[in-house]
Amino acid sequence: MNPVFRRSADDPPIPGWDLPTTWDVERYTGNLQKGVPRAGLLSVTYRSDDEQLDVRHELRRRFTLSGVPRSVETNH
Repeated sequence: MNPVFRRSADDPPIPGWDLPTTWDVERYTGNLQKGVPRAGLLSVTYRSDDEQLDVRHELRRRFTLSGVPRSVETNH
């Protein structure tokens, strides 16, 4: 709910922005680059009125980065 995306902390939120289908690397079939950008700030609200934890865990696994390890970046 209520997705807000900024290109950087100094930029205002992009008006009318919604999660792009290109971010769904498993199902997107278009010609644009797939995946979530490596830069930017995303804020969303998660809400569940349901106690079905198995369904909630599956949705989290499929549609969020929660639990995905961060890439290790080195500075040379």
